Amino acid sequence: MHMRLLLVVPRYYPDWESNKTFYLLPWGLMYISSYLKQQGFEVHVLNQNHYGPDKLAEILSQNSFDAVLTGGLQVHLQPVKRVVDIVKDHDPRILTIVGGPMATSHAELVIESLEIDYAVLGEGEEVAFNLLTALQSGQDVQEILGIAYRENGKFVKTPEAPRIADLDALPFPDYESFEFDHYLDNYEFENQMEVVNPGVRMAYIAGSRDCPAKCTFCFRTMGGEYVVRSVDNVMKEIKFLMERYRVNQIELSDEIFSVNKKRVYEFCDQIEKLNIPWTCQIRVNMINEALILRMKEAGCILISYGLESASPAILKSMQKGVRVDQIETALQATRKAKVTIQGNWIFGDPDESPQTVRETLDFNRKYRDYCIHLDVLLAYPGTPMYFDALERGLVADRIEFFETGHNEHGEPLNVTSMSEDDYYALRKKLLLEARATSIFGKILKIKGIKGGKFLASVICPYCEFCNEDMIVVKRAYGMIPFACRSCFQRFKIDEMGLPKYQNLFKRNFKLLKRKIGNTTLFLLSLKFEPDLFKNKPLWFLLMPVYYTVSVLRINTIIGKCRRIRRKIKSTVRQQPGKVNDELLKTDTKTWMVGEEHKALLKRA
Repeated sequence: MHMRLLLVVPRYYPDWESNKTFYLLPWGLMYISSYLKQQGFEVHVLNQNHYGPDKLAEILSQNSFDAVLTGGLQVHLQPVKRVVDIVKDHDPRILTIVGGPMATSHAELVIESLEIDYAVLGEGEEVAFNLLTALQSGQDVQEILGIAYRENGKFVKTPEAPRIADLDALPFPDYESFEFDHYLDNYEFENQMEVVNPGVRMAYIAGSRDCPAKCTFCFRTMGGEYVVRSVDNVMKEIKFLMERYRVNQIELSDEIFSVNKKRVYEFCDQIEKLNIPWTCQIRVNMINEALILRMKEAGCILISYGLESASPAILKSMQKGVRVDQIETALQATRKAKVTIQGNWIFGDPDESPQTVRETLDFNRKYRDYCIHLDVLLAYPGTPMYFDALERGLVADRIEFFETGHNEHGEPLNVTSMSEDDYYALRKKLLLEARATSIFGKILKIKGIKGGKFLASVICPYCEFCNEDMIVVKRAYGMIPFACRSCFQRFKIDEMGLPKYQNLFKRNFKLLKRKIGNTTLFLLSLKFEPDLFKNKPLWFLLMPVYYTVSVLRINTIIGKCRRIRRKIKSTVRQQPGKVNDELLKTDTKTWMVGEEHKALLKRA
């Protein structure tokens, strides 16, 4: 008789009500569930994100299980720990098994901090099956490849398990048990940044596993061996999702979609018959204009590029294997084909300097209408960059960093050669750059819908097409970019057009906060690059004085003095010190033109 298993999806946002915060379903766990069921195990599933915080304890009290399986990304350490603690508090005899990138990247740390029984490393289906079969029959688990555990207080890690060669032999993910219907019904408006239309029911499909690239900032769960599914097998899953769950948009989650161009053309020929829009991820050195046009004809609406940097030195340091001219060619071809561009510039590589930052920002300003997101680089656990940071003594607390990805001050880890002050100023400079280079559409009308979201009619700033009933969703980092339904180019909307800011008092207070932020960023920019505004008119240098007087006057009237004091204390405490000599020697070429600054101030 097979073991009785419970697979648990951690409750990722324990302080939020269920069905309020978007999350990604754990496709790895879904594959393991369907595979173990295929092998005859009795598998039960609990997706905690769809229930209250006490649901796991309730199920454990009403049922008997031999083992509980869970897992997740590195940042999910605490949610997984809560699952393990509840299980052990209920019955210490229940085996706890954890897998996913968190276990694979740092098995010893995970076993030590979670106090679990076993960790499944790498590709999980066959490893989990072999481990459970051995435990069930009483075999010695030392013979099982791809696991880690503690024996007599000593950490044990077995050799790496071989990869699954035939992905077509695997059953589809266990959509039913993980409540995919409920997932689509409750998160249909927030599946991904390109979803702005009502009624979208999007599914993520992996047509391949892992990535052959060797980028220093990326963690490869399965070691970098690239394996693909057949196009026929992928199409069967898409058809199943369309018929069973009324899915009407597909996102291919493959890290690299176009390694084999012949396979891409075959995919396009087949998915075109289904008449369903889809998105994918591609490297800029694996695409050309002809292929993009064929993908567009077959229903591709968005391509996500890992751009990272427009500095040759940084691309080399990251081991990206691409050139700046390839980035430029891919973006231009994608724009010409009327396919939406999704991309990121990330700053903070160990070789990053003011000069390399300027190279990327210059490129971004040249192509500002591509709406590329600016962000800082995170040294994820398990990556070459992370282990380099460990050797350099930059990680003070491994467990805390594993959970948050930030240092002891709650900020991204500075792995560059720049000082902390210069690195902090760089981050603020990116915020100002993002504000100044944003392109906004014009809101004609807007109305509220469920869940704090809005439907808006917006005129595209590029082609002037009126996009009706576009969904407005606000994130912590600002408004989600839109893609025009006519030219498919991205743009943003100004949050001041939302109904909650139509009230004069709220609008003025929001404008006030923005002015405070812009002033702070302006002063930090002067500190970071003192010759930046040497040729700018004097009135611009006097703007901080005007803002300061206005802030004090208005806040005295509305009684916000305490908040201002906290703001000032925080700003003073975080202000950077003197810039280093290397920074003073850099090119004094301005990184933002006067007209962009004026537009920024006008929006503020």
